[in-house]
Amino acid sequence: MPHTPLFDLADPQRLAELKRFRAAVRHGGAQAPEITEAARYAFGSTVAALSCVGPQTTTFAAITGVSDPEDVPTCLAFCRHVVETGQPLIVKNLALDPRFADNPYVTEPPYIRFYAGVPVISPSGHVLGSFAILNQAPSFRFEAEDLAALKRFAQIAMNLIDMHAALRSMA
Repeated sequence: MPHTPLFDLADPQRLAELKRFRAAVRHGGAQAPEITEAARYAFGSTVAALSCVGPQTTTFAAITGVSDPEDVPTCLAFCRHVVETGQPLIVKNLALDPRFADNPYVTEPPYIRFYAGVPVISPSGHVLGSFAILNQAPSFRFEAEDLAALKRFAQIAMNLIDMHAALRSMA
C-alpha cells in the first residue's frame, strides 16, 4: 500500500512550531523522559519514544529503552508516516510490511518488528512528531483501548511541553 503524504514536513509554520517544541524540551523537557518511561512500562515495550520529525532528520525529545539514541534520517523514520498523514500507524510486524521490510532498522540491529505511533499535535494543529512504542518482537495484540491509551500519553506529553514553553516565554 503506497504512502501518500497529506502534510508537508517542510511547512514553514510547522517548522516554527517544531523549533519551539524542541526548545521547550531542551530547556527542561517537561517530564518527557518520565512520560516515555511510563509508556514503555505500561505497554511492556522495548522502546517508547517522543519524536520530533523534521524534513531531513528525526530527533527524539525523549526515548527510553535505547542506551545511545541517535538522530534518524527522516526517510527511514517510521514516525514520518504518522506526521505526513496525521493518523496513527500500527504495524504488528514491520518485516512483513512492504513499506518497512527493507528498512535498516528492521533488517539490522536493533531489528524492530512492532511499531505503534500516534501524532503529537501542537495547540495550533501542526503534527510535530509521534509518540510511539516499538518492540523487537512482532505483536498481534494491540487493541482499541491500547490505541486510546497511546493517544492519551501523546496528549499529556504535548500539554506538558506546551505549558513548559508558555512558562519559559513569560520568564
